[in-house]
Amino acid sequence: MNLRKSLRLITGVLAIGTLAILCLWSATDTTAKTAVSTVGSPYLYDNAPLPSGTMTESGVAAPTGTQWSELQHDTGNTTEANTTLGTSCSLTTTVFRCADDFTVPAGQTWTIDQVVTFAYQTGFTGTTSPITAATLQIWSGRPGDSGSSIIFGDTTTNRLATSTDALTYRIGGTVVPAPSTPGTTRKVWQNNINVSPAQVLGPGTYWVDFQTAVAANAAHFAPLGTVVGSRTQPGWNGRQWNGTAWTDALDAGNPASAPDVQMDFPFKLVGTSSSVPTATSRADFDGDGKTDVAVYRPSEGNWYRQSGGGFVAVHWGIETDVLAPADYDDDGKADVAIFRANDTEGAADFYILNSSDLTLKGYAWGSTGDVPTVGDFDGDGKADVAIYRSSESNFYILGSTSGLVVTNVPGTTPVIGDYDNDGKSDPITYTNGTWAGPLSGGGVLSGVLGAAGDIPVQGDFDGDSKTDIAVFRPSDGTWYIVRSSDSQTSVFQFGASGDVPVPGDYDGDGTEDLAIYRGGTWWINRSTAGLTVVPFGLASDKPVPASANP
Repeated sequence: MNLRKSLRLITGVLAIGTLAILCLWSATDTTAKTAVSTVGSPYLYDNAPLPSGTMTESGVAAPTGTQWSELQHDTGNTTEANTTLGTSCSLTTTVFRCADDFTVPAGQTWTIDQVVTFAYQTGFTGTTSPITAATLQIWSGRPGDSGSSIIFGDTTTNRLATSTDALTYRIGGTVVPAPSTPGTTRKVWQNNINVSPAQVLGPGTYWVDFQTAVAANAAHFAPLGTVVGSRTQPGWNGRQWNGTAWTDALDAGNPASAPDVQMDFPFKLVGTSSSVPTATSRADFDGDGKTDVAVYRPSEGNWYRQSGGGFVAVHWGIETDVLAPADYDDDGKADVAIFRANDTEGAADFYILNSSDLTLKGYAWGSTGDVPTVGDFDGDGKADVAIYRSSESNFYILGSTSGLVVTNVPGTTPVIGDYDNDGKSDPITYTNGTWAGPLSGGGVLSGVLGAAGDIPVQGDFDGDSKTDIAVFRPSDGTWYIVRSSDSQTSVFQFGASGDVPVPGDYDGDGTEDLAIYRGGTWWINRSTAGLTVVPFGLASDKPVPASANP
């Protein structure tokens, strides 16, 4: 990486009314604010079922008060079945660990107090659990993948709170393909593993990585997910550390000719969830869910906006600054921010005025020629400082949760958006009609729409929470949109040569509206509220929504 400068975060507090003056700041640090969970249930999340019922497929009842967890076969397939009763996630002569994922939905914050796992020791006949210890880690991504990091825990601290009878017995299949006799030699134990201090996690996908131990480090196993009538489920993706590498948790099937299938580990999360304010519209400075009519006047360095709170003016910037508004502090409101490329060591490039507490933050992140590409790349509800350096085809992202991420995506123009609706921004580029880049939820985006001279105007135009690829053709004012909901292309003529496209959700219905800025007048075709014309600004002003990512 060559950012050509060291990263430096500078914070301070300004006295701000309706008019803020960009000035020098102190180096006094400020305390980060974390959303507090207020509601939820003891089991916040249940990853995969374990019991299959009180009766085996062959008709044998489980002991009173207990259930079976019987290996499954696909409904209608009488020749192939699962064969793996459990996978080692245990401390033995080989250090085994197991991992699986969970996703905090967009707009929520989860507070995790415990992780619940399951294990059995074949032949154990005691009445109290043989499990004596458990270790736990939480990852920001899939263990073993480049860029994934541990955000909680370690492999040595015993975090076992309790281990109790799960009232479940793990057994083989009793009908397909070679019937086995159900027994009680594999009693399953529920292991509650403490997460202390409790972890507050914003939207995104995380992985739990766990290990249990018994006396003398004897072998024992974690049962796998069990869904009646199915060997596996779409999206199952459990992993095992085999002492040297992370590998997929697979069931090889019985007989040997049966296909391998991907498995999941049953685990539960104990904790609570709360809704967090999320800026759902670009350039929504008052948090009402609607894009605000707003302009930046370069000659004055002033931001002017018209919103539900009335007229607001903020002095923040100079004539050559690039606008970079976004919700950096996760309060549901876009923050006034500019990018001013500076090659001086330690000097800020990003100047952000947080709306939640009127705190100034400056980031030395970028150099001359870089393009600001802010977005919520790690799904924690906060916009991340990021730039695209076309000379290297690299996105340099400073995730507020994930830290530094460098992604190489050849292209000309960065077009940030959440194209796969996983709560994370995707680093996508646009080049003369070609859209390309990796999706944070997996896979890649590869699309063709537009031509040389077109302006990319990506946004959620069909209300399915996915960013649609779209362009505005300035020569004739035509919009071309490929709807992610059905992959069909819509063509609209709305505007004329010389107009600036300013799409946004101006009526707050969750769908981007077609809009153009023409010399101080806004023409907005609202998807619910209809056409409106708003005089606001001067011909020399820059319309702010054109600089804000959806």
